[in-house]
Amino acid sequence: MTARVDCAALRRTLAWFLAGAAPMVPLKAVAFRARESGEGGKEKFDAAASAPTLVAVGATAGFASGLLGIGGGTLVTPLLALVSPLPQAAVLGTSLLAMLPPSVVALGTHYRMGNVDPRMGAALAVGTALGGAFGSSFAVDAPRGALEAVFFFGMLFLSNRTFRSLRK
Repeated sequence: MTARVDCAALRRTLAWFLAGAAPMVPLKAVAFRARESGEGGKEKFDAAASAPTLVAVGATAGFASGLLGIGGGTLVTPLLALVSPLPQAAVLGTSLLAMLPPSVVALGTHYRMGNVDPRMGAALAVGTALGGAFGSSFAVDAPRGALEAVFFFGMLFLSNRTFRSLRK
C-alpha cells in the first residue's frame, strides 16, 4: 500500500494520526482514576476473553506499521492503554513485545522495495537500544502521570513537525 500512496499524503496521514493519538493515553489515565474512585478498584483483565479486541488492535497496528512506519509507541500503546487496565509501564513493555513481529515483516517488505538504508538503520538501532535502556529504567520509576504527559506532548510535537515539513 505504501508504494501506491503519494508521499505527501502519507506524511499528512501520519501527522493527523499523531495528533489524534496524543490525547488517548492521558484520557485513559483520567478514565481509570474516575473508575477507581467510583468503584474502589481496578477490574481484572482477562486477555483470553479480550482476544478479539487485542487481535483487532494488533491488525490495526500491523497495517499502520507497514503503511506509515509507526508501531508500538504511536498505536499499540494508546490502544492497549484504552482497552486494558494495565498500568502505563506494563502497557509500554507489552507494546514493545507486540511490535517485534510486524517490525520484522515490514522491514523485509521495505527492504525488498529498496526503501531501507542499512547503514543508517544500524546507527539508529544502536541509538535506540541505548535510549531504550535509559527510557525503560525511567519508565519503571516514573511518577504517576509522567509517562502519559510525555506521550501526549511527544505525539503533539511529532505531529506539528510532520505538518511543518509538508509546508516546505
